[in-house]
Amino acid sequence: MVLEKIKEFIEKIFDEFYLPKGQVYAVGALVVLLILGSGILYYRSKPTVQIKEIKEIESTEGLEEEAEEPKEIYVHVCGAVQYADVYVFNEGDRVKDAIAKAGGITEEANLDALNLAAKLIDGQKVYVPKVGENIPAEILESSSVGIPVNLNSATCKQLEELPGIGEVIAQRIVDYRTEHGAFESIDGLLEVEGIGSKKFESIKDKVVAN
Repeated sequence: MVLEKIKEFIEKIFDEFYLPKGQVYAVGALVVLLILGSGILYYRSKPTVQIKEIKEIESTEGLEEEAEEPKEIYVHVCGAVQYADVYVFNEGDRVKDAIAKAGGITEEANLDALNLAAKLIDGQKVYVPKVGENIPAEILESSSVGIPVNLNSATCKQLEELPGIGEVIAQRIVDYRTEHGAFESIDGLLEVEGIGSKKFESIKDKVVAN
């Protein structure tokens, strides 16, 4: 179909301009070669672009999968639960997830003493007390009953329970939070006057920024 139209075009030029037949066919042949050459170059280049785009997408997907892989943490769940033990969780899991993995609570459990929405931290002990139980101080210091302290909601009194944090620094933490907004991470404590790297190391496992 295309060749017939080209032939008609060449014959029209021949009739209208009275050009030598050999020149007209030479021009026609050149036009055909240009069209064919353009087509070949187009189809050769097209798959290369598609392959490149596919490789870039695959490479990006691989990076996203690596970035989304959660970090594993170990938490000791004990007290009034069915199966006290050390369990593996993903970073970002909550206290309620820890209790569920330990088989749930017993009939004597006092869940009101816990913050079930608190995030778990590596090496933490989640102790579920019994109703009316007098919890020993050492358990309060190492379990989710007493920690972690949420930097974005804790009062000055709660902050003062942290080691090395007195009334003055506790007030500075609250003032910093009021002035700059919620802490995005616990590293923001290093911006508070009076909290250096040494003091930060002593409290970093006892605070969260939810």
